[in-house]
Amino acid sequence: MKYLDEISPDVALMGAVNTVRREGKKLIGENTDGKGFLLSLREDAGMNPSGRKAVVPGAGGAARAIAVELALAWAEKITVVNSTAKRGEELTAQLNSRTPVKTSFVTWERDYLVVI
Repeated sequence: MKYLDEISPDVALMGAVNTVRREGKKLIGENTDGKGFLLSLREDAGMNPSGRKAVVPGAGGAARAIAVELALAWAEKITVVNSTAKRGEELTAQLNSRTPVKTSFVTWERDYLVVI
């Protein structure tokens, strides 16, 4: 990110860039993972996350991007479920300190059946 002129607000929160775009002479860092998820959620599933409760399985790169975008889209509450407490707690703390969305963490003890 040190070679970029700007970063988007979501990148500032998650700390990861996966796309660089040029705007005039500026290089701007973006992350499209969470944005793509929200676009699909809104357009394909017809759901708006604003005011809704969400569960995010995982705390890695894509899950982090999705959680950040849900927070920026004004989800009411986000629950992060992750098998590694450290990563889940870090993501939860980051969202709680830098967004208005209440975020909690639950350790995934692998006794859940996940059905999508």
